[in-house]
Amino acid sequence: MIYRLGVLFCFGILISCTSESIETDIIEENYTYFDQNRGDSIKCIQLGIQYVDEKNALPYSLVKHELVDETPAKVKLEGKIIQWQEDSILIQLGKDSIWANTSFKTENPEPFLGLSSFFQGLIKMYPKQSFRVDALLIKGISK
Repeated sequence: MIYRLGVLFCFGILISCTSESIETDIIEENYTYFDQNRGDSIKCIQLGIQYVDEKNALPYSLVKHELVDETPAKVKLEGKIIQWQEDSILIQLGKDSIWANTSFKTENPEPFLGLSSFFQGLIKMYPKQSFRVDALLIKGISK
């Protein structure tokens, strides 16, 4: 009897671990960091399925130059949110604009439009450019 309960328990764990319907909790919380260029603290909102900070963001021109094959890279870019549709964002990155897919949704993206942000996710340049944003750090706003 105990053996059967053990097998049933292990089978239940196996099914729950292999289920593809696992939903990730969306992070949406306030964050503050000290901007050394401005000498001031900046209020931000963390948004996405993982945390991102303001450190080590790369310029898009460098990413574009370095990614020369089909291998995706995890990057953090700084840019401005121009447009936000249901599951994609138009991002202004210096002189370039790119569309990025998001791995999360937000109820009301309107307050985020035009704000500078850090975008973290996977980018690939070849054969076709794609950027999946997993996390945002939106500057100059709080909930």
